[in-house]
Amino acid sequence: MANSITLSETDSIYKLPPKVSVLVPVYNVEKYLKRCIDSILTQTFADIEIIILDDGSDDNSLQIAESYSDRRISIDSQPHGGIASARNRLLSLAAGEYIYFVDADDWVEHNAIECLLEYAESYSLDITFCGRVGQTTTDKDIEIMNREHAVARFLSTMELSSAMWTKMVRSSVIKQLEFDSRVLYGEDGLMTWRLINKARRIGLTNCRPYHYSDNPASITNSSFSDATYSLRLVWDTIVAETAAARPTLLAAARQKQLYCYCWLLYTALRSGTPRDRRIQTIQDHLRTNRSLWGASIASPRLRFLTCLSTYFYSPLRYLLAALRSKMPPLR
Repeated sequence: MANSITLSETDSIYKLPPKVSVLVPVYNVEKYLKRCIDSILTQTFADIEIIILDDGSDDNSLQIAESYSDRRISIDSQPHGGIASARNRLLSLAAGEYIYFVDADDWVEHNAIECLLEYAESYSLDITFCGRVGQTTTDKDIEIMNREHAVARFLSTMELSSAMWTKMVRSSVIKQLEFDSRVLYGEDGLMTWRLINKARRIGLTNCRPYHYSDNPASITNSSFSDATYSLRLVWDTIVAETAAARPTLLAAARQKQLYCYCWLLYTALRSGTPRDRRIQTIQDHLRTNRSLWGASIASPRLRFLTCLSTYFYSPLRYLLAALRSKMPPLR
C-alpha cells in the first residue's frame, strides 16, 4: 500500500508509549543493581520502559545505572527522600499502560512481564497479583475477584500481598493515588489497600516469576527505628477507613493491626531499644486490645513473648540481651 509505514517509521514520527513501565527505586544497592537491571533487559516482552530513580545513594548505584546504554532505560535522581517519595516520583515519570515495580536488590525471571501481562489483558484486570519463585499463591491458575471480595481477602488472609513487586497494576488506577510520604516502612501496604479499593477486577495468579533477595541492609532486616515505627500508620489508617466504610470487616482489620503492633514490639525487643514513648504507645495498644491476641497471633511462643514484653518490657530487654543475635526477624 502506498501509504503504509513500518512500526519503526511510526515510532520515529510519534513516540509511542510503552505497554509496561518497569519502575526501579534505587538506594545504596550497588551489590545487587546490575543483576536486577540485566534481568529486566532480557525480558521476553520487549515493549517496556525501565525507569530507574536513584534516591540519593552514597555508593556507586547511580554510576552502575548510568553505565547502561539501552534506549529503554531512563535514569533520574533526587536527594534522599525515602521509598514513598521515590515511588511517587517514578509514577509521575511513567508512560506505560501498566506499572510494574521491581526492587533494586531483587531480580525477575525472563518471562515475568509477559506472564503478568497475558493475565492482565486476557481477564481485563486492574491488578494482577503474582508470587515469588518457590512460593504458592493459589492452587488455581487464576482467581478473579471483584473489589468487595478482594478487600475482604486482604483483611482476613495473607494471600493478597502488600509488596509492590507482587503485582502489575493498570496505570489509570494507580495514578489516581500516591504513596503516603509519612510512612517510611510498609508504604506499599497502604498503597495496596487503596488500590484494591479502586480496582474493579483483581486477579490472583499462580505466576511466580520474582526472585526476592533477603538483603541484610534492607529496612526489613534493620533495627527498630522511627522508620519501622511508622508502619503503625498503615494499619491505623486501614482500621479507620474500614470502620467508616465497611464496619462488618472491622474485626479482621483490627486483628491485622494488632499483629502489626506485635511485630513492632518484637522488633524493638530484638534491637534492644530502650523503653520510650514509642514502646509505651505500642504497649498501650496491645494492652487495650488483649482480647484479640488469640485470633491475631498464631504462634504460642510469640503470644507468650508478646504478653511478657507488653507488661515487662524493660526487664525482658535486659534478660534477652545475650540472646538478641539469635532472635530472627519476624516475617
